[in-house]
Amino acid sequence: MKNIENYTKDFNLNPSLFMFMLMLFLTLISFILGGIAGIFGVFFPSLLEEKNLSILNSIISIIGFLGPVALYIVIKKVKIKDIIPLNPLNLKNIFLIIFIGFSIIPLITLVSTIGDLFSKDIIFEQLYEEEINLNLFQTIFITAIVPPIIEEVAFRGAILSGYKKNSLLIGVLMSSLYFGMMHGNLNQFFYATVLGIFMAFLVKITNSIYSSILLHFIFNFKSVIALYFIDKFGNMSFNELNEPTTILDVRNWVIFFLISLPFLLLSIFLFIKNNKDEINKLKDENIIIKKILIKIRSIK
Repeated sequence: MKNIENYTKDFNLNPSLFMFMLMLFLTLISFILGGIAGIFGVFFPSLLEEKNLSILNSIISIIGFLGPVALYIVIKKVKIKDIIPLNPLNLKNIFLIIFIGFSIIPLITLVSTIGDLFSKDIIFEQLYEEEINLNLFQTIFITAIVPPIIEEVAFRGAILSGYKKNSLLIGVLMSSLYFGMMHGNLNQFFYATVLGIFMAFLVKITNSIYSSILLHFIFNFKSVIALYFIDKFGNMSFNELNEPTTILDVRNWVIFFLISLPFLLLSIFLFIKNNKDEINKLKDENIIIKKILIKIRSIK
């Protein structure tokens, strides 16, 4: 259990400041590197090919997400472990998170399908372009490996840790809403927020960023592999795959979700059962934080 000095250090963290730094970094890095690529592209046109642009976007994301984390650590004078829980996962939790990851896919897809009725999911087109211009391993690295690591370090690391002075629910919801907003469109906002809630709870319970990285990887990896097999072995064109979502599509995914719901509930039950001690510690920690906050406020 932490001492009071460490809790006070946690209270000094500012998730809103980090979110501002993150958006500023992403904007500046995109502008700077995009401008440099555009200038060099005049002399070396191959730099502006889709394959190289995908790699450039990945580099922009790495710098744009990890740069603010490094700067935030310097500004707040904290250690990496103070904002990013790096505890290893035990083997049982790894299997349980994989179970949750596959069980949650119908729910997230249902939310995405409902969102499609109001706002088109632009990520499908981006994934399809990557499938065409990159080989499978390159696509997996750019889509299923890099984003889960850098995004989880930012959102379930720096941002979620900044809400330790608040209730667990506020921290989970706020970090998930920020995660949804970061995706920049209404459709992804909905399902990324829902997915973010699950990932935030996993991190808080296991006290390990690796839990959300694993769940995030499973979700992104599923999208890459599914599109790869459809593209290579299916008989549907891009226009057919990208047809507008209908109420019938939503109905079908509601049915699929209801069929999968027992598996999702079972996976959550087994995870909670396997982490009873960690959940109790989390409850005790929240009680301590409330007492410290009351003491601080009474002094003021």
